[in-house]
Amino acid sequence: MRTFKAAGPRLIDTCCRLILALLILGAIACHDVKSPSLSTPEPTIEQRYLFDSYYVNFSWGYTLRGTFVDEQGNVIRYDHSFEQWTAANFDSLSRAELDEKFIAPTDTIAHIDRATLLQMYKLIEPASQGELSEREFMGPDQGGSTRICYRYDEETDHYIKVLLSLTGTYRQTNLSEAAMVLDDWFRSVLAD
Repeated sequence: MRTFKAAGPRLIDTCCRLILALLILGAIACHDVKSPSLSTPEPTIEQRYLFDSYYVNFSWGYTLRGTFVDEQGNVIRYDHSFEQWTAANFDSLSRAELDEKFIAPTDTIAHIDRATLLQMYKLIEPASQGELSEREFMGPDQGGSTRICYRYDEETDHYIKVLLSLTGTYRQTNLSEAAMVLDDWFRSVLAD
């Protein structure tokens, strides 16, 4: 029969290291997958302004008032009815121009939860690819109620306006499914 007298302390040291390694591997295997160090990073919104709904009328003076949604999910009212605001270019606005448009007296009226905001943000790009219906004249002096989203263009450092719907003196809609979803959702946010 063989004996292991000479290997005593060395064998104990090896066994302790093996047990320690197994404990560490067990702890790693049982580690919570949702912990911040191993979880997928939360998607980010890469622009300050997302949605805007406004009414403008030049018929009997100047009226511009509306509600916008920022990247934090804040739903904020603005009003330029007593101070005319116009952009240099109608379809593409700089961050400074939007900052100026939305700096008028504001009032935060609601907040959109992060999951919903991200879901709607993801629809902006497909909505920007949508075709627009023919612009239809509805009658004079009605002004225009417009709902849009903004698609930020890094190359030009501008926010591109993406029409969702227009009603008033003229009527026009974005025919893409993404735009219709955004328009219905934004309309419900404003109604609440």
